[in-house]
Amino acid sequence: SGSSGASHTWSKLASVTTTSTIESDGSTIAERLQQQYEQAQQGSPGKVMTAVEQREQRRKSYMEQVGQRNDNRFLLVLAGSFLLPALVILAVAYFTGYLDSLYSNSLYTTR
Repeated sequence: SGSSGASHTWSKLASVTTTSTIESDGSTIAERLQQQYEQAQQGSPGKVMTAVEQREQRRKSYMEQVGQRNDNRFLLVLAGSFLLPALVILAVAYFTGYLDSLYSNSLYTTR
């Protein structure tokens, strides 16, 4: 009953469609939509992918490609570029006694 209801819907759509919508191959838009719908229902290998389906397929393949990438080296370099200069500056301040002088000056300041 589902396919007869669908074919009834398609025939109603075809009757509403005017003859000015005839495509280059001689079929109306409704006939082409019905053909695509039937192919999709049958799981036909000749099914034409819509633009949205093509974008989804490209996105899936790109995400699979990105998922196989190893970003550990990039993340380590990025973390090192932020942490290493800060640690070097802190070590120099510690070994020169600058941190001690900051601490001792902050104890004796009046507010």
